[in-house]
Amino acid sequence: MTLTVPTVVFKTRVRDESIGGDNPFRWQDVSTDDIFKGKKVVVLALPGAFTPTCSSTHLPGFEAKYQDIINQGVDEVYCLSVN
Repeated sequence: MTLTVPTVVFKTRVRDESIGGDNPFRWQDVSTDDIFKGKKVVVLALPGAFTPTCSSTHLPGFEAKYQDIINQGVDEVYCLSVN
């Protein structure tokens, strides 16, 4: 199945050494076109970033199949998690 990623803007934090201090990050808008346009991608999601279950049970299966996915003509694989 092929789907088109909806056009949205993500509010991201990026390191900016010119800011200095303990929190040298600034906000930067990144659109789905910036990330996905013109590429064949796989987007997967995990329920919790860096949780014991996701790190030991969920993610390893995707990591093991990464090259198989790429070999099918996929340009990039993205993992999404929000917690």
